[in-house]
Amino acid sequence: MSIEKELKKLESQYYRMFYEISFNFHAKKWMGKVRIVRKDTDEIVRGGFRVFDEKRHLLKNKMIEKIHSKLQADLKKLGIPYEWKSKKRLVLLNCLDLMDDIVEFNKFCHDTIVSKEDSQNFTEKYGKFWYELIGNTIAITKSIEQLTPQERIEILISPNFVYENPIDPWNFDDLDLRTRIFRFFLHPSEMEIKTYQEQSAKKIKLWDNFDIE
Repeated sequence: MSIEKELKKLESQYYRMFYEISFNFHAKKWMGKVRIVRKDTDEIVRGGFRVFDEKRHLLKNKMIEKIHSKLQADLKKLGIPYEWKSKKRLVLLNCLDLMDDIVEFNKFCHDTIVSKEDSQNFTEKYGKFWYELIGNTIAITKSIEQLTPQERIEILISPNFVYENPIDPWNFDDLDLRTRIFRFFLHPSEMEIKTYQEQSAKKIKLWDNFDIE
C-alpha cells in the first residue's frame, strides 16, 4: 500500500493531494505532511495533516492511517471551492503572492542591514526586486481592469462564511486581502469606493469585537 495510491483514491473533481517527508530538526523526528490543493488555482487550502516518528520507515504506516481517518472527512467539509474557476480568484492569489514577496523583501533588507552584508549583493537584489515589483503590480492592475463591473465589486467582498468566523486564520487572510487589493484599482467607480469603505469598516468592527490587533 503506497501513500501515492491512497491519495489518488481520494482525489476529486476539485482537489488533489500531495505529501512530503522530511526530517524535522526542531522535533528531532521524521515528519510526514499531506496538503490539499485546489485544482483550478493550485492553491493550498485548509485540511491535511502532519505526523511524526523517530523512524522513517514507520512514518509511512502512520501517514496511511491518517489518510484514512482524517483526510476524507477534511475533503467532505471543504465541499465545492468558492469562486471555482473564477478570474477573481486568480487575481486575488496574484495579489497575495505580491504581498508575500514584499514581506520577504522587507525581511531581507532588515537582515542585510543588521548583518552588514556586501553592499553590491544588496544593490543587485534590491534592483531586481523593484523590477519584479513594478512588473507584477502592472500585471495585477491590468487583470483587475479586465474584470466586469460586477466582478470588480465582488472581489472586494468576502464570502458569508468568512464574516461568521473572522478570527480563523484562513478567513482572516481573506478579509485582509480583499481590502488590500483595492490599491490596485485604477480610477475606481463611486460604487467601488463605497464598497471598499464599507468592507474596511466591517473588517475593523469584526476584528475589534474579537480584540484582534
